[in-house]
Amino acid sequence: MARKARDWTVITERVNNKSDGFLTYKEYLNNANHKNHKDTKIASFFKQEFEDSFMLNTIKNCRLKDELNTKGGRRVESYAQGFNFVLPAEIQPTGQEWALICKHIIARLQTHLECSNKCFYANLHIEKKGNSHINLMISRCDEGGKLIEKLDKLSTIVESKKAFKEAVKTVLNVEPKDYTIKTDEPQQKKRVKKTGYEYKKKKKKEKQ
Repeated sequence: MARKARDWTVITERVNNKSDGFLTYKEYLNNANHKNHKDTKIASFFKQEFEDSFMLNTIKNCRLKDELNTKGGRRVESYAQGFNFVLPAEIQPTGQEWALICKHIIARLQTHLECSNKCFYANLHIEKKGNSHINLMISRCDEGGKLIEKLDKLSTIVESKKAFKEAVKTVLNVEPKDYTIKTDEPQQKKRVKKTGYEYKKKKKKEKQ
């Protein structure tokens, strides 16, 4: 049995625990020696100096937002939002094609969120045995401690899926309707972490 895909997979989650959680998550994304990255090739889309400035600016701006909060409102507990843009294992763009897809996604989300390009960081995980994907982090606060209010809105999830679909169509000339999903395989859910999805697939294979 098989069915047509309706959309590409986009997963999003809050990066919690302030600067500690933010730094830990960033380190995880780039750690080629992590047990979850055994069959993963990691590539960055940005130069090291931009990567460093993204980290410093995010922490600085989120802390500034709290300092400017003189009315007793909620403090910033999550310094960034994480997104995974995942393609089926059968679709393997080149590094240059992935870079173009990423550039398109960031440009569209920057317009939607009304923030500067300093608020984005992304890298690429090329999976030998799984689904290659872009990891994107977006700062929760922009320059001057300005909170990016749309980041938690449903509209941003919708916009990210549209941006991904449009980017893949533009760069690869492939749409979800062109891809057939085998219905006997577990499907990756929107908000399920990729590690959990891969674990589910592994257990299913072991039972077989």
